[in-house]
Amino acid sequence: MMGSEGLRRRAWLLALVLGAAAAAPPSLAAEGAAAADGVQGAGGAGEAAGRPSEDEVRAVEQRGHQIALYLQAAARAREMGQRREGGMAPPDRVVVVEGQEGWQVFFLKNPDPASKAKGVLLLGTAGFDPTSGSLGVPVTKVPAAPAPTSTLTYLRALDTAEAAAANDQNARPPYDEAVFKAADGGYEIYLKSSPKDAATVQAGADLLVRVTANGRQVIGSEPYHAGATALPLAPRPPGQPTLHMHGEEDLPSPTDVAMVLLHPELAPHLVMTPHYLFRIDAQGKLTFLGPSPGGGAGPAP
Repeated sequence: MMGSEGLRRRAWLLALVLGAAAAAPPSLAAEGAAAADGVQGAGGAGEAAGRPSEDEVRAVEQRGHQIALYLQAAARAREMGQRREGGMAPPDRVVVVEGQEGWQVFFLKNPDPASKAKGVLLLGTAGFDPTSGSLGVPVTKVPAAPAPTSTLTYLRALDTAEAAAANDQNARPPYDEAVFKAADGGYEIYLKSSPKDAATVQAGADLLVRVTANGRQVIGSEPYHAGATALPLAPRPPGQPTLHMHGEEDLPSPTDVAMVLLHPELAPHLVMTPHYLFRIDAQGKLTFLGPSPGGGAGPAP
């Protein structure tokens, strides 16, 4: 495995080459793009056999889109709550549920210690349209009612994942978080440290936590990055990419795709893994480009 210093050097060299190609004459830039796409790159047929499958790449892309939609819905719900739309009190938490008939946002209030109500209360709900990204008019509960059991399980899964993430050295609270029901009936929670600087975005500082169907027990956690890379949001020359690297995994993470969807000014964004190079465009399209510069052939079968 290549050390962190070697990965940093590869990243620097790649950024330098592609940055120069972006400013080069059209003919030279086209040659650089062809090489980056693997048309002229090393590896050949043997590399193609060891590359990530198209299904794997599309699965990462799809989940990245879902995470971005969840975070958009949650952010707009919090803004709606602060405006007290529909006469609804500002929520303490919001949970977004992706259902077969659409996405639903639940506005939740923690119990007041001075109140007789002991459980989490439901202040209201609103539909979220993933196609347009719009949040519907909230349906306010007057008076606030006990939150549905199914919604509480989502909330419990989030709390369980946050408690598990306390041992992670990179992803620190507060988090941007998204929770989804998994095929096995459990939950998949994506946690990413919220940015502290409005002028940059962090690539990394994120992890996936899998939780049981009752939301109480962690099945496993998977840090996506060994650290974090600060990516400036400042304007760049047209076509010049941003870049970050993965130290071990040979696929970008869904959180990488979500990051670019939420901050399209980062596109084109390159993700360099130990063996491969990928591009994420402003629409969240994840493209396999070929062997990573200096990364050698793919992983051993």
